[in-house]
Amino acid sequence: MKIIYILLDAISYKHSWLANGEAMPNLAARKKNFLNFHKHYAVTHNTRGNLAALFSGVSSSLNKVVSRAHSFSGNKYGYLQEILDKHGFSSHYVGTQLLYRPTLSNDNLGFSENISLTPSMADYYIPGEKFNNICKNKIEKMSNEKYFMMLHYTDAHEPYDTPYNIITKKEFPLIWKFLYQSKNLFYRIPRRFARIYFKPQTIKRNKEFFSQYKDLEYLCPKPHGPVLSPERYPGFYEKCWNDIDFYNEYVAYMIEALKYQDYVANDLINYIKKNFSKNTLIFISADHGNNGIISPKKFKEEGTLYEDVIHVPLSIFSFDDEINKKFNLCGDINELTSHVDFFQTVLGVLEEKFVD
Repeated sequence: MKIIYILLDAISYKHSWLANGEAMPNLAARKKNFLNFHKHYAVTHNTRGNLAALFSGVSSSLNKVVSRAHSFSGNKYGYLQEILDKHGFSSHYVGTQLLYRPTLSNDNLGFSENISLTPSMADYYIPGEKFNNICKNKIEKMSNEKYFMMLHYTDAHEPYDTPYNIITKKEFPLIWKFLYQSKNLFYRIPRRFARIYFKPQTIKRNKEFFSQYKDLEYLCPKPHGPVLSPERYPGFYEKCWNDIDFYNEYVAYMIEALKYQDYVANDLINYIKKNFSKNTLIFISADHGNNGIISPKKFKEEGTLYEDVIHVPLSIFSFDDEINKKFNLCGDINELTSHVDFFQTVLGVLEEKFVD
């Protein structure tokens, strides 16, 4: 048995393949062959807390991981990967960003292998098409093994800087005007010049950050950072939350990033179907909702468990007829589920007794 979890970072249910065919048309077309969970919820508003819940089988109040400030290694309940190891499974995290806290080398959620391609998603971006090459190579190399693998994509996470997501005057006139108004040009030009031609601090930082990273050829040739992303400009979010037309343009910009993520995920699924469909079970979900478009006012009014932040898509499927028949992997589930249930679900696949 091979278990692959495709984690698409920061996608709310209402923007996902389960609810929005416009934003994610390829996955939406496939969902008729998936087992789809329409009332599936994250446990918190950030990646770290939700990963801990997925693999510990308990909520943040018990595993004590709510944010980046908390260590995975402090969870007294253990992690799913430890049980998988007893069943002969290796476990692998492959992501475009750092999973663990840099100060804690053992803070790896119990994975037997941890592949993180960059230390900072805020400064460097690996497009999903390039990340797919790494994921495909990893799946191919392990074709004869029992494994659990999480593949963590971040193309739909703000800033929405996918290769084809470009701010143009015609498509995004208000954002374009904001970026090119005089005060932001004076912000943009000196920093852009410094980044390219005069960057001793950047060179030193990169040397330290990337001394342990061997796949630098997969980095975007022109890494996105504070100079290029519209979200990095002073006053961007303030403008977004106070101008409904500007906000609507930003949502449309996000939809373009979701379309790219949909294309990338569909490409990986096609690869698995063509080459490694036998005895493979696939989960595809989001860690949390797209909180990049939710205003601080909403967070203040609704809290970090605001519906748009924690209501996320989940589908389970396989291209193996025996697995589909055994687990009845087709249809729609409208009962309440959460990330915590993943732990027990995998134990059920392994026919391991679950202790509540």
